[in-house]
Amino acid sequence: MTTPSYEATGQKRSLENMTSIFATFKGVTFKLDILPAEVDEWMEISGKTAADLTKEDTRADVRSHARSWVIAMVERGEHTQSDRGSMRMLAGTLLWLACTSPEPMGSYALRRAKEGGATIAYEITRGEMGYGWNFRLVLDGQPGDPMAA
Repeated sequence: MTTPSYEATGQKRSLENMTSIFATFKGVTFKLDILPAEVDEWMEISGKTAADLTKEDTRADVRSHARSWVIAMVERGEHTQSDRGSMRMLAGTLLWLACTSPEPMGSYALRRAKEGGATIAYEITRGEMGYGWNFRLVLDGQPGDPMAA
């Protein structure tokens, strides 16, 4: 994935314009900032990966696969390493999960990511015995209803 120059996109290079993707797991926070102009490209790449999963198994729950992949990465501690490739894949997957969330949250997350200055965060915790994992989406500091953000 290439990063377009700020001059070519007409965007200023500042933290206010970046879209920040966070994940917190077992007290460790992962963060990667992306340009709003790159959101469509990130979504396209993640969407192709999701489409490939459904080609292999037409019954696949793609969102469940994506969450499982995120858990595998963070359990191995890959979110704490300086490997940019792994960090970009993790950020892309978290962005895709947020922007494909059930409505109205998904379209709101996508709009905010494209506007810039957005914070998309997931708090990942182990669920109660037998209930897997909890992914709590927090958008711009507000959980749940996008109208509250």
